[in-house]
Amino acid sequence: MCCLHRAGWAASLLGFSALWSNTFTGQFIAKRQRLVQQARGAVEEVLPIGPFCPFTSPSLRTLCTEPEQRQKLETILSRIDELAETTAEPHEYLRLGGELRDADSVWRGNLLHMRHSADFQTQELYEFTEAHLEKLGVSIVEVERFAIWQADALEAMGRSRPVPGPEVDPASEKAQHLRGLLDSFRFGSWDETRERSGVCGTTWAQ
Repeated sequence: MCCLHRAGWAASLLGFSALWSNTFTGQFIAKRQRLVQQARGAVEEVLPIGPFCPFTSPSLRTLCTEPEQRQKLETILSRIDELAETTAEPHEYLRLGGELRDADSVWRGNLLHMRHSADFQTQELYEFTEAHLEKLGVSIVEVERFAIWQADALEAMGRSRPVPGPEVDPASEKAQHLRGLLDSFRFGSWDETRERSGVCGTTWAQ
């Protein structure tokens, strides 16, 4: 397989299009919006205490992705999308692979924080995310490994080495789920939920 064809194949295989899990995120946002309205109109009612609670804990708010981080990821992924239609010098593949790996370390660090957090809301959000992925037939570990493979593939092209094979068939439904969920993790689906529901800056009730 020639280098040009291999580069185009691998770039296409990476599948960085915005395949967000819209149904999951949309339901999450709608429920949070209803709870916020209820909390504002009737504070004497009993409110949920998990991740759907309109009053977010400081620990949960630290999971917000900074605008600069989102912009950096958008720039990286946009360039990688372009490489699906063309080719570039090896050093650019190597640079993009390193930048993608560094950017992914942010959301992977958030997942590690969620996994070992003593905060109830943060634990609940992690368990909720894990349960949702289980329904789709994937796991958080598989999403992380898929992200690592994408960076490995770019760096392999940059070093003119064979591209490592993915653990999942790229044409399978599972691969589509992994790509969509990876986008959600990278751009912060929980951030999107809090920001659009208007409670990202809400503090605990006194």
